[in-house]
Amino acid sequence: MTFPEGKGYTSGEPITASVYATGIVSPMDIPNKDKVDFWVKLLKADPTIEDLKTELKGNIQTDNVIALVNKIGWDGACNNIKEEGTKHKGRWEKITNERYGISKAETWKPEGFILGKEKSQFEEALKQSEIEYKQCIEIKALIENEKKQQEQQVGKLDEYKNELEKINQYLTDLQKEIDRVQFIVNQETAGQGHLCPYCLKQLIYKDGKLHKSEITPPIMENQPNYEQYKENLASLKNDLKAKEQKRIELEWNIKECNKSIPAFGKKGRPVKYMTLEEAENNLKTARKLLQDYDNYHDAMKEHSEVLWRSDVVKILLPEGLRKQKTDKAVSDFNITLEELSKIACWGKVQIDTDFNPNYDDRIYEILSESEQYRVKATLQMAIAKGDNSQLVIFDRADLLTKKGRYGLHLLCQHFQGHSIILLSANEKNQIPQLNSETEMSYWIENGVLI
Repeated sequence: MTFPEGKGYTSGEPITASVYATGIVSPMDIPNKDKVDFWVKLLKADPTIEDLKTELKGNIQTDNVIALVNKIGWDGACNNIKEEGTKHKGRWEKITNERYGISKAETWKPEGFILGKEKSQFEEALKQSEIEYKQCIEIKALIENEKKQQEQQVGKLDEYKNELEKINQYLTDLQKEIDRVQFIVNQETAGQGHLCPYCLKQLIYKDGKLHKSEITPPIMENQPNYEQYKENLASLKNDLKAKEQKRIELEWNIKECNKSIPAFGKKGRPVKYMTLEEAENNLKTARKLLQDYDNYHDAMKEHSEVLWRSDVVKILLPEGLRKQKTDKAVSDFNITLEELSKIACWGKVQIDTDFNPNYDDRIYEILSESEQYRVKATLQMAIAKGDNSQLVIFDRADLLTKKGRYGLHLLCQHFQGHSIILLSANEKNQIPQLNSETEMSYWIENGVLI
């Protein structure tokens, strides 16, 4: 205020102080349900996105994880990633038909599967096995057809033999008949020897005369009909020719049937021959090896999906990075509390990771009222330093002993800002009389400064 005008004015900046530094609100007054949020916010114990990015250490999914945390929060992202990890575990188990375990998944491979080959090698082996299997099917069809035909021929062998036997007998009888008829026909054109027209005995020319032969030819009693015998002879010879051809055919058929017996099942086979069963087993093996290759690499892929999610979940869990950050913040805060306790020359004030204060390792609830005040004062001063308050106010300092008030005075002297200590006394002379450039004592009675 200027005089004599009586006008007020201000200079500089007003003093700033938090409600905690001025004692308006004490951390000990915060309800239990809000205590964690209060301390986390006060100590700046929540990890930042930069903290998360550093903790992820270049994980290939870092950007996706951070985007998810920004979208649905730490707990939401943690649950989401954990559920996805469970799905990948299920897929791994479906591929392997085994229960998932990290150690097991690290070394799992299909039984008998050998590592080191490229997929193209297994694909080429399968392709070759399919070709061989197809060839064996075709060969088997040819063999089966050949077998059927040859079995039909072999089955007819006895029939051919029986028919040949009959043909041979028939030819024998037929030849006898031809010989007989030929004999009769020959009489007509014979140069010598004629039949007696009466007795049909043969006449023999001997010594210039005809004589009767004692041999009677097997002919009819009457004069034979040579023309008819000639026709019969021609017919018999034609029949003989036909039966001879039939006999030749039967002999050929028998020969072929006999040849087919030792040759059965050999026709059409390749030089390097395998059975259809062998080809089928080879094909199954080639398919299994390719499937094993796919299963191994699919299982490893699912395992890697589980692993990075497991690592991220450990970070996002409440006991993960957030707890690390909280523990670090509490540890740093306790360092400040310990320094202030030493300055005040009283017991060590600390808070645990659940934000419960203690005094010389004794819980707050069992402390005396004076000790509880020391705890509150130490916390108040530490908070004021942390939030850069320029003013601290300690009320009810009369709860402290003389030694305690001296310690509080030391704290205020250490504080870089302004401090006010308030206490009740029966007499003014009971109050320390401070009168210097930096310290001053005042007596207030009935709201009036005296």
